[in-house]
This record gives sequence, structure tokens and C-alpha cells, in this order.
Amino acid sequence: IGELMWEYCGMARTEDGLRKALAKIPEIREEFWRRIKVPGTGEQFNQSLEKANRIVDYLELAELMCLDALHRAESCGGH
Repeated sequence: IGELMWEYCGMARTEDGLRKALAKIPEIREEFWRRIKVPGTGEQFNQSLEKANRIVDYLELAELMCLDALHRAESCGGH
């Protein structure tokens, strides 16, 4: 996710790159759900589940950031 965002949604982003990222994020999400296995029980705090939830959040945030950048016509500068 980090490499994808750096490459396509960073400061040098383009409309084409943002569209590529928006096409790739659902593929990453689908692969994540296909491959995820979270060990543990419900008897104690599960760090593996916490990490999996964080990845789901990152995927959603990445998609929202790309959508926002795609719809933003003005530049906000590099700050």
C-alpha cells in the first residue's frame, strides 16, 4: 500500500496514476481477504486481529485519498 501511494498518490501524482491506484486498491483488498488468516481466541487481546484491522483501515484511507486527489483541481502546494 505504501509503495502504491508513494508512486501514484504522492506529490508528483497525475490523473492517470490516481486512476491506476484506484484500480489496484480493490485488487489488493480482494487478495487480502482471500489470504487473511487471523490466529487466536476471543479470550484475550488479539494483536494479529488488531494488525489485520489496521490493514483494512489503510486500504480504505488509501482509496479515499486517491479519490480526493482525483477530484481536487487546485494545488495545495508541498506542505
